[in-house]
Amino acid sequence: MMNKKLFIFILVLLCIILLKLIIIFISNKYYLLKEYFNLDNNLFVDKETSYNNVINSKYFNDLNKINLKVRGCDNLEDCKKIYLENLTDFTEEEKEKLTNLIKHADDITENLNKFHKVPWRLARTSSKIENGFPYTIGKIIYISDEFLNKTKKYKLQTIIHEKLHLFQRIYPLETHRLYEDLEFIKIKKINDPLRRHNPDLDDFDYEYRGVRVYNKFKNDNPDSLSDGNTVYLPYTKNIVNKMITKNYNNEHPNEIFAHLISKQIVKKNLNNKFINYLN
Repeated sequence: MMNKKLFIFILVLLCIILLKLIIIFISNKYYLLKEYFNLDNNLFVDKETSYNNVINSKYFNDLNKINLKVRGCDNLEDCKKIYLENLTDFTEEEKEKLTNLIKHADDITENLNKFHKVPWRLARTSSKIENGFPYTIGKIIYISDEFLNKTKKYKLQTIIHEKLHLFQRIYPLETHRLYEDLEFIKIKKINDPLRRHNPDLDDFDYEYRGVRVYNKFKNDNPDSLSDGNTVYLPYTKNIVNKMITKNYNNEHPNEIFAHLISKQIVKKNLNNKFINYLN
């Protein structure tokens, strides 16, 4: 009789201990992920650091009157104020979701040695900056509240896309070699007041088989950053059609190949040329 009671007591005690362990694990799930990524030092950038990163870059100097206006700025100082007010810190819930997203991205790119080693650094913006589009400055990826509300598939491909822009900056020689191999030739950037500024690009134009590409606003009073088109100079129908067939119909090879590579990574059918580039 005593043995049976002892057995029940031990069983109940083990159940209580197991329940306690489950509660501890759940309550510390984010802490464990945080330790894995060393988040305080690397992954999430505080608002002061993210603002200083923008201020110390040439981002604002590259904005002409049209590009200031379409971003809701009356002048340069007004634009800086908008940034100061709309760069914020991630909430703990957002950090947990983003940590899981980054872990997924790392899992599917672990065999891409150089790319995998590029550090993740994320800053939080709002829809009032760059119309809510994700973008990069220096070695930091800026994402808005709009990004956080997108589907898992969109977020996975987009976060890899943005990390590719960091990779392009860190490995410029390898990047330009890839572009040349794929027939994109670097040329001097022309001054067009209607050119849409994109912080993910370098300071050059590129031509494909003699055709220059860049994005241009439709008029001098655009409603948003989406109010523009890729232009081809000179417009050569057979070359443009070939670019469209190859999915090269974008403003710059930085965007063309960030899109193509991130899409192939997510679909797990990455081209060998891109594998070599990222390794």
